[in-house]
Amino acid sequence: MTSNIASMVTRRRARQAGEGALVLLLHPQAPHLRARRVGYLNRATARIRAAHLDRQLAAGACPDGTPALAWRARVLVRPAARAQLARSLERVVARAAGEVPAPRLGVPLDRRAVAEAAGEVHALVDRLCSPGPVPAGGVARVRVLLSDGGGPLYHRHVDTGLVDALRAALDRLCPLDAPS
Repeated sequence: MTSNIASMVTRRRARQAGEGALVLLLHPQAPHLRARRVGYLNRATARIRAAHLDRQLAAGACPDGTPALAWRARVLVRPAARAQLARSLERVVARAAGEVPAPRLGVPLDRRAVAEAAGEVHALVDRLCSPGPVPAGGVARVRVLLSDGGGPLYHRHVDTGLVDALRAALDRLCPLDAPS
């Protein structure tokens, strides 16, 4: 009993001292890694600026560039986050097919584009649900695709069509342990 209390007090003191998870960051000018603790400030920044960090990762930013990016990448590649995105994609297909009512608020889907790209959406769901590590940039690209109300999922009149955007996300989600 005493050891459990001591352990809880030690963990609480560590949290109060701002100690956080350890991440490895790639130094931008030299090819070496450095370990850095991600404290509350960096984790709060990653949570508050999640959409901005997701856009950076989707555009190809190095996930090891800053502690906030590293933490955001770590959150995105977790199996639970990937499963949540897969469920969101499945809901998109169901809404486009009229199986599930659309929410009252929000941008309406381009139902025709989603119906045309259903095969790519299902392939993306399979890739997100597959075991093993995947690049954070690919997961971020899916997240941006779902959340961008001006993107190809919602508007047909954008530069990139939905099928092309989904294929690009699939390419970025190539498993990390797959041979190149």
